[in-house]
Amino acid sequence: MTEHLPPPGVTVRGTVLVVPGRGETPDTYTRFGRRLAADAYHVHILPTIPVEPGTLPTALNTLTSAITEATSPEPPQTTQPDPAPSTTSSSTAPGSTPSSTAPATASSGTALGTASSGAVPGTASSGIDSGSGSASSGTVPGTVVSGVAPGTVLSGVTPGIAATGAATTGAPASADAPTVTGPTRPLVLIGSDTGAALIAALLTTRRAAPDAVVLAGLPGHDRRQEGSWEEELNTRSHCPVHRGTLTEDKAVTRGTLSSAPPPDLLDTAYGEASPIPHLLLAGEADDLTDREALTRLAKSLPTARLTTIRDAHHDVLNDTSHRSVAAEIVTFLETIRDGFPLRPFLNTESSTW
Repeated sequence: MTEHLPPPGVTVRGTVLVVPGRGETPDTYTRFGRRLAADAYHVHILPTIPVEPGTLPTALNTLTSAITEATSPEPPQTTQPDPAPSTTSSSTAPGSTPSSTAPATASSGTALGTASSGAVPGTASSGIDSGSGSASSGTVPGTVVSGVAPGTVLSGVTPGIAATGAATTGAPASADAPTVTGPTRPLVLIGSDTGAALIAALLTTRRAAPDAVVLAGLPGHDRRQEGSWEEELNTRSHCPVHRGTLTEDKAVTRGTLSSAPPPDLLDTAYGEASPIPHLLLAGEADDLTDREALTRLAKSLPTARLTTIRDAHHDVLNDTSHRSVAAEIVTFLETIRDGFPLRPFLNTESSTW
């Protein structure tokens, strides 16, 4: 699991958990994670979760455990450096504490991001004192977050995270550092390929309570790609940088698209009807997506938007239009933050193109 933090001095706007697809690794989404983090979202890239015929319950248990770990007060120790965005807010002086938004809390004994019995998906159970024992006062000594000014305390992040160059011997954060009992809301799950299918399947179990989901490149039944690595790359993405990332990552498993995802996984995914907001993303040149089935799913969901990406292939989060796709996702995240009823911030009144 890897983690991408917003720039120092910026209030965390929400928490995003990314679930990779077949053959991918957390490093596959480094660029994507950094981009969302630059827009002040706290991003966790979860490990790839394999799912074979007959193993769906095990895969869902693994996903639930990964969500619980990522949303617990103790942040993962593996981090990625996140360069500041081109349009950063004013920098925070070392040792200062930016303002914080109060995070939601989960019911006793239930990790935030997982649903307790009788809880409505998309909401956190109330009634927990912010000073309860579920809060963590710091991180494992020695944890270093690159790209953060020494001594900076990030709002929405467990106090005690040491920045690069700062002492990492467990020194306490400043006295007025915020107490964190869970991730900053909204909590949004983003999945690609079988990662998207696993998220959709998990929603049918009511074992997770995200505020919204993004399903990118949800594969269709009996869709597969057979051939050489070059042909697989052509199916995945035409972005030269991303193709290089996949090729150079020795942990990437080649040939995983040659077998269709398990039918029980897809049956469950396409049968979900969660009321939380959904953003469905599909590349117009994606041969692994069943557009008709995806359209039926979008129309059947209470709150959903289906967005197609021109000339995009299966890895829509990492294809040549990755900037536009990320912008669409950030727009969705900001809309979720604004609350219900969902209303777009931008409306085009006139256009000649």
